[in-house]
Amino acid sequence: MEQYHYIARMDESERKTVNLHEGIESTVAIMRHRLGSNNRRPEIILKKLFGTIPNIKCYAGLINQVFMALLSNAVDAINDCSAEQLRENPPTLEIITAMAGDDRIHISIHDNGTGIPNAVIDQIFTTKRVGQGTGLGLAIAHQIITERHAGKLTCTTQTQVPNTGTTFTIELPINQIAYSEPTQSTQSSKQSTPPLKANTSAIK
Repeated sequence: MEQYHYIARMDESERKTVNLHEGIESTVAIMRHRLGSNNRRPEIILKKLFGTIPNIKCYAGLINQVFMALLSNAVDAINDCSAEQLRENPPTLEIITAMAGDDRIHISIHDNGTGIPNAVIDQIFTTKRVGQGTGLGLAIAHQIITERHAGKLTCTTQTQVPNTGTTFTIELPINQIAYSEPTQSTQSSKQSTPPLKANTSAIK
């Protein structure tokens, strides 16, 4: 938990040049206890497929909060699988990084859990008010990526086909120098938005 507070409280007032892989590794280390086996399922298999990507100038603390929200959601979705599903398909979480053209980075987080209902996806990617829980955490993640980093956060999910799971893909521009600092309205929105929690509950 101490590591989580360190990540969440990193200076958000200015962009810093960071290694995104290190941010992912730090977040995974914090969540390591959640990946272990429990009375319902075996240990989650974690696959890290890291490509060659450059360091990027960003709001490091906020980006790490996004990693925390997406990984927490993935673990919760896996935990929601039935015992039969878990027997047939070992619980798996994949983190993939790669270049998208010459000027953008892709970070994909995929799980083979239960998927996310379309109604919740609609709330995350629109201006509709989202309630408490992971839906709120993912909505904040979307805001951080799109409003603070001029990037994109997309989601592919399937609730009808068992163990197809969900993939969230973050797209970040490498060169963000040209983008303006947060406006007063964005700052006010950030101040009024509750911080992400490490123990975010599952989407229902």
